[in-house]
Amino acid sequence: MKCIYHIHTDEIIAKTDPKRFLGFCIDADQFEDAEQESCLWELKSPVVQNLCRELAPATIRLGGSGIERIEFVENQSAPHKMSDPHHFLFDHEKADAVGEFCRATNADLMLSIPIRDGDVENAIRMADYFIHERKDPVPFIEMGNEPDWGWGASGKLYTERVTAFYEAMKERFPDQKWIGGYGGRSYPFGICHPDSDAYREFVAACGSMIDIFSTHYYTCSANRDYSSVDFMLDRWATDIKANRVNELNRILHHAGLGQKEITINEFNTFASQGIDGVSNAMPAAVWLADIVGNMAKAGSPINNIQCGFGRKHGHYEFWRYAMIDTSDHQIRINPHFYAFYLWSRMMGNEHLLSYGANTHPVTCHATRRDGCLRIMLINKDPDESHEVELQIAALPASALRNFEIYSLNSEANPNNAASINGAGVDATGCMAAVPPQAHTVEQDTLSVSVPACSVLVVSIREAS
Repeated sequence: MKCIYHIHTDEIIAKTDPKRFLGFCIDADQFEDAEQESCLWELKSPVVQNLCRELAPATIRLGGSGIERIEFVENQSAPHKMSDPHHFLFDHEKADAVGEFCRATNADLMLSIPIRDGDVENAIRMADYFIHERKDPVPFIEMGNEPDWGWGASGKLYTERVTAFYEAMKERFPDQKWIGGYGGRSYPFGICHPDSDAYREFVAACGSMIDIFSTHYYTCSANRDYSSVDFMLDRWATDIKANRVNELNRILHHAGLGQKEITINEFNTFASQGIDGVSNAMPAAVWLADIVGNMAKAGSPINNIQCGFGRKHGHYEFWRYAMIDTSDHQIRINPHFYAFYLWSRMMGNEHLLSYGANTHPVTCHATRRDGCLRIMLINKDPDESHEVELQIAALPASALRNFEIYSLNSEANPNNAASINGAGVDATGCMAAVPPQAHTVEQDTLSVSVPACSVLVVSIREAS
């Protein structure tokens, strides 16, 4: 059955900042395993730098659960007071590698600071080094990571920590925006779940200190039996507004905080490093393409996928959901890298009203870029292609007769590499020129066939 999508070129529903809207995470746990060189190899690799530069401009978040186990020191031989065996030293060499990587990839840094143990001086040393000594571009400081996951904080303790760190650090770092108030995982009883009393109390006490409220979003826990078919067809999985943003806005509004910004500063398909064959295959690209469009419609200004690159570190299997798999010091590009690329390099920052059948497996996001309409069509059906007709208001019918298509799909099976119109990255990590598929039609209607488990971008030059 043909699906019809209506697009209104004169109704802009959201605008996004290309420098802020889409980024990725470097997880602090990737620095812990000294036996595997931590992730210094990736940060210093010209190929990884080139790959991540292809996704720029971006904001890179240094965060993850490991951030709460960091003691910041000058070098590995420096005196330290670390007593917890689960903690590790994060020294200038590691900080330099992060800072230089951000500069090499034209990215800003969102710096998470450890707050769990209450050591304000440790956090100040870390922020001082990045911001004042290295003078890295750090527009955001994030207070801690997931207080209801990994460090068992009570709502009262979390409120006390955020208050103490903000009051001790705000004057020292006046130019940074402060991110906090991590708003909930999928399970309902965490202290930071928006419907908990603890979260409401936190918002009342600390809401005025925080410039941007944060949340993390994973579709669900890492259920190894969850199939790729179920994952792709689950529309609820990508409805970030209904799942998270609306409930946070409701709590902030009731607290009298008005329209605070809400950022999804950590997201991916599944928690706990994803599922092999799903999170690192074409279903993840289909999912990412759709959820990014929904993040724009939800008004989230900063969205960081977990994580940009990764391999096995200790018991963490980052390769399962990283965009760039660096296992065994080899580089494999996972398909959702190209979905990120489509949004970063081909889609626009003016998001237009589009609507169609809510039950159809093809979803649609429409933007404007460089005098063109860029319309993304995402087919979540793993088996069948679908015909889509685009009805575009305020655009002359003659403009529909010439258009270009950019198609993201997997040439073989969902576990193999993907490409955009047959183009991918070369051995140096640079993206090859993507040849457009030019189309000319005689009729005044535009219909395209979207292959199974794929993403298309249709580019239409607007009449001058």
